[in-house]
Amino acid sequence: MESLQNGHQRSFFYSGSAPTWSDVLKGLDIPRDIADEIGPQLTEWKHGSIFIPVVAEAGEGKSTLLKRLAADLANNHKAVLFHDGSRLTVDFQEVQRIARITQECVYVFFDEVAKVQNLQAFLQSISELPISVVIIGAARPYEMATVRSAYAVNMQVALDAHGCEYSLKGLSDREIELLVDRLLEEKLLSLPVGIDPSLAAEVIKKRTDRKFLVLSIELTKGGKVQEIIRDEILRIQRKGERLLSLYRYVCLMGTVGSFITVPMMEELLHNKNIRIDVLSELPGLVIVEGDRLYPRHNRIGEIATEIFFKGADDDLGHTLCTIISIAGAHGELDVLRSATTIPRSVPACQKIRVVNHLIDELCRLGETELIEKVIEHFQWADKSTELFLEFLTANTLFLWSHVIFPKGPELQWCRIEDAFDLSFRVSQVVCEPSKSRESEESFDSGFKWAQIYGRAAWFIGNEPPFLAAITSRIYDVLVERYPNKECEICFAHGEFLSEAWQQEAAIPLYQRVLSHRPEDGEAHAGLSSAFYLMDDYYLALHHFRNVMRIDPQCLFRVANEHIFEEMTKRVLELEEYIQFKKAVVAEKFRTGRGHQNLMAMVPTLMVNLGKEEVRNPNSGFVSANRFDYGEQEELRHIAELDDVLTYLSTATPAERQQLETAIDESFGDLRESIAKSAKSSSVV
Repeated sequence: MESLQNGHQRSFFYSGSAPTWSDVLKGLDIPRDIADEIGPQLTEWKHGSIFIPVVAEAGEGKSTLLKRLAADLANNHKAVLFHDGSRLTVDFQEVQRIARITQECVYVFFDEVAKVQNLQAFLQSISELPISVVIIGAARPYEMATVRSAYAVNMQVALDAHGCEYSLKGLSDREIELLVDRLLEEKLLSLPVGIDPSLAAEVIKKRTDRKFLVLSIELTKGGKVQEIIRDEILRIQRKGERLLSLYRYVCLMGTVGSFITVPMMEELLHNKNIRIDVLSELPGLVIVEGDRLYPRHNRIGEIATEIFFKGADDDLGHTLCTIISIAGAHGELDVLRSATTIPRSVPACQKIRVVNHLIDELCRLGETELIEKVIEHFQWADKSTELFLEFLTANTLFLWSHVIFPKGPELQWCRIEDAFDLSFRVSQVVCEPSKSRESEESFDSGFKWAQIYGRAAWFIGNEPPFLAAITSRIYDVLVERYPNKECEICFAHGEFLSEAWQQEAAIPLYQRVLSHRPEDGEAHAGLSSAFYLMDDYYLALHHFRNVMRIDPQCLFRVANEHIFEEMTKRVLELEEYIQFKKAVVAEKFRTGRGHQNLMAMVPTLMVNLGKEEVRNPNSGFVSANRFDYGEQEELRHIAELDDVLTYLSTATPAERQQLETAIDESFGDLRESIAKSAKSSSVV
C-alpha cells in the first residue's frame, strides 16, 4: 500500500481511464455522497453476512467508489478481498480461510458482480458459515436482474432509506463543487480572473446533466471514455442483434439532437415488444419519455455512434435517410423538427445526401419553415462551406419555386444557364409540397433568404457570380413586392454589393435610400466608403462629414467599416480626425459594455470545460472581461482626446506637421487632391 501511495508513475485518471490503486491512494478521486451512507454499514457490521448492492451506469464512478471504500478499510487494517471482474467464478473457501486467520470481519468487493457466474452459490455458502462477511457488489442497471436473482439466499441485503439499491445516479451539488476545486487544482479547468468557481459548477450541471461520464467526455474530448462506451456496446451485443440495433438507432438520433419513437422502432425492427425490451434489458442506457426513446445523454450517443459506424459513413447516411422516411410516414414532425441540426452532425461525405432527403420529406409535408431551419444549420456547419455552396446552388431552382417565392415570379432558369457557365447539376424535386400546407410568403422570410445567398456568395466557391446574381434578384423582387420596405431593402442590397466589392452598383442603392431619408446616417456612411474605394475622395469626405454631423456611430454599422481608419488619416484635418477617434472610443466602450452586460446575464459563457482555456484563460468571448468599460474610464479617454484638441488650437504649423507624421506617414496626403476637386465639382 505504501509503495503504491508513494509511487511516481504517471496517472491517466483525469484522461478518462479507470482509476488505479495508486490513483485512489493518492486521493485523486473525490469523496462521493453515497460513501457516507454505505460507510457506517461497513465499519459497524459485527456478526453474520450482508450483501450491499451498488447500481451505476458505465463511467459514473462505481469502480472508483469501490476502490475508495476498499482502500479506506485496508488503511484501517481490515481484511479486504477485491475482485475486478476478471474472474468469472469465486471460491467461498478463500473468504473462510481469511476469516479464520484474522478472526475479524472480511470485506469482499466485486467491481463487476454480474459477471460472477456462481454468485448465488457463493452467497449461499457464505451465509451458512459462522463468520462475519460484508460483500459489496457493483453492477449496471441492465445487469441488476441477474444480481437480484441471488437475493433469495439466506443473506441480508442492505438497501437505502427508500428501500432501493444504493445508486450513483448523478453528481450532487457538493460533489460537483469538490470536482471543480480538484479540476482547478489539476489545471484541467481554468477560469478568467475574478470569476467565481461556482460558475463552473453551474456549467457542469447544465452541460452534463450531472453525469460523470459526460463530464469526462467534455474534459477529454472523448479520449479514453470511448473504451467505456465500447465495452457497453459489447455487453448489449451479447443480449442479441435486435437490442444492439435498437441501441444503435437511439444513439444515432441522439447524435443529430433528435429522438426516435416506439412505433418507428417497431417498424424498423419488425417487433412489437420495444417498450418491454427497453425497460427490462436496457434500463439506464435508453431513456423512455412517453413514446420517445433517447440515449441517456446525447454526448454519450455521439461517442457510441462513432463506434457503431466507424468506417461506415454510407451505412450511417442510409440509416438516417431510412429513419427520416419512417418519421415522415408516421407524421412524426417533432422527430424531424428536432433533426434540423443534421447538417452539423453527419459526416461530410453524407451531408448533401441526408440533407436533400430531409428536405424532400419536409417538402412533401409542406414544412417550408423547417426547410429554412435545416439550411440555416447547414450554412453554419463547421468546415462545410464548400458543401453548403454545392447544396445551395444545386437546389436554387427548387428553393426559389417552393420556399422563397412560391407565388412567383418564376426564375428564368434558361436565361441563367445562358448567362453563367454553371458547373453543377440542378437537384430534381422528388416530391411536390403538400397543398394542404402551402407556404406563406413574408418579407422576413424573403429578406432572410437574400442574406443566406449573400453570405454564400462571399465564400470561395465555383459559383460566386451566380450566387451574387440570385441575391440581387431576391432583393429586386422584395422591392417590387414590399414597396413600404424600400429603404431597408435597398440599404441591405447596397451593403451586400459593397461587401462583394461592387461599389459602383452599390452607390445608386445608397442614394435611393437618401432620396427618401436624406438624414440616414448609415446610407451616408455606405456612400462614404464606396466613393473612397472608387477613388472619389471628394464625395467620400462629403458623406463622411454628413455622418459625423448626423450620428458618428453609423460609421461602425456598415460594410467595410474598417476602411474608415485608413481613410480618415488621408482625407481629414487633425481636428476632424480627433473627433473621429472620439467616436471610435465611444464605439469601443459601447461594445465592451454590451459584452460585459451579456456575461453578467449569462455568466456561464465565461467557462470552457475544455483544456483550451488553460493555454489562454482570457481568450475568446471572455476577453472583454479584462477591461474596464465603465463610464468614468470612457470619459477619461475622451478627455485625453479633448486635451489634444485644445493643444491643436494653439499649435504651430510645424507642431501640427509633427503630430500628423507621428500618427501616420501618409496623414493628409489626399487633402490637396480633394481641394482641387472642390473647386471643379459640386455635390449632387
